[in-house]
Amino acid sequence: MSPGVAADVNNAASLGKGTQDFYVNGTPNIGNNYHMDGTDINNYGSSRAGDFVQQAGIAIPNPDTIQEFRIQTTLYDAGYGRDAGANVDVVTKSGSNQFHGGLFEFFRNTDLDANDPFLKGAGQSRPIMQQNQFGGIFGGPVRKNKLFFFGSYQGTRQVNGLSPSSFSSNTLPALTNDRTAAAIGRIFCGQPTAFGGATVNCDGANISPVALNLLNVKIPNGTYLIPTPQTIRTGTNGIPIGFSAYSIPAHFREDQYLVNSDYSMSAKHRLEQRYFHATDPQHQSFSTCPCTPGSGLNLNFSNDVATLRLTSSLTPWLVNEATVSFVRSTGYLVSDSTITDQSLGITPGQPELCPDADHIDQRSVHTRRNRERQFLFGREYLPGFGPDFVHARPPCHPRGI
Repeated sequence: MSPGVAADVNNAASLGKGTQDFYVNGTPNIGNNYHMDGTDINNYGSSRAGDFVQQAGIAIPNPDTIQEFRIQTTLYDAGYGRDAGANVDVVTKSGSNQFHGGLFEFFRNTDLDANDPFLKGAGQSRPIMQQNQFGGIFGGPVRKNKLFFFGSYQGTRQVNGLSPSSFSSNTLPALTNDRTAAAIGRIFCGQPTAFGGATVNCDGANISPVALNLLNVKIPNGTYLIPTPQTIRTGTNGIPIGFSAYSIPAHFREDQYLVNSDYSMSAKHRLEQRYFHATDPQHQSFSTCPCTPGSGLNLNFSNDVATLRLTSSLTPWLVNEATVSFVRSTGYLVSDSTITDQSLGITPGQPELCPDADHIDQRSVHTRRNRERQFLFGREYLPGFGPDFVHARPPCHPRGI
């Protein structure tokens, strides 16, 4: 790690790519700048490297596609900037006059992991952890000394029962599978309440119908949204307290493609094309909170980076580099919950904010079209210029609450 750089502690059990935020010379994790093949690939919605809520992170090509990279943490020239942190530049490979390729496969499985202490204490088995990361690269000439190509693919499949989004432990009320008002009244009769709530009658007659409806909501597997505890213990005041620990595997999938081509038009002109696409849908069983089963999220993130560059040697001392690029980062999340206000007997509040909203559905689409020109005089660059258009779709949709 470079001097002045600090990073979050890596959690090897995390779901997905495990992209780490880092901090340079005291700047925040949103203070860094990222380029791939000369194109700005930052997501201005979050400014972070990794996926964040419904914001997609930056494009991250697989290591076998990278020709070189450079990290500048200070004293960078006028061609860089935007943020006070690091400048990270990645250059991907191109083809040559020889055909080259390779295949790879990396894996993890449950047999290589230890059990979580909370699961072990609750008598639960070791959570599943399976990951396969595979792919290949291939490049070569279409026409020797003139036209070259390079391509790659990487796929990742992960089933993860150990990540924060697939593991949850809860302290719960000492409920049973009998959720009638009378049964609940017998359990909680005379117990002290919080925040000024009324004491439950022994026959349950004063239990709110909305609360009773909520306690009886079931999720698709047939269990209750507010579950019956796995174990019951007695608290310090003699009141029974429930506890449960869950491991419901989360799922992550990524498919990424890279296609590069280079055309040597003449001794003075070279045309380069770069295209990267990645999509990584995932399902989080507990949406990174200490929730109960049935509170998961479906997320989908994708990145597109397209670059077309013409490099021209105009004179022995003047080089012009013209670049047109397109960058798109998309992300959305949808809740597993199918509960509506009406199903519980609640009157919806502030419907004017999202008139038909019933479920969580947040979407964010960031699209940039960059047109840049760079001039090189001897060894000195003038910074590129050109319009930078950003389109962001608001997160309020009829399917979201």
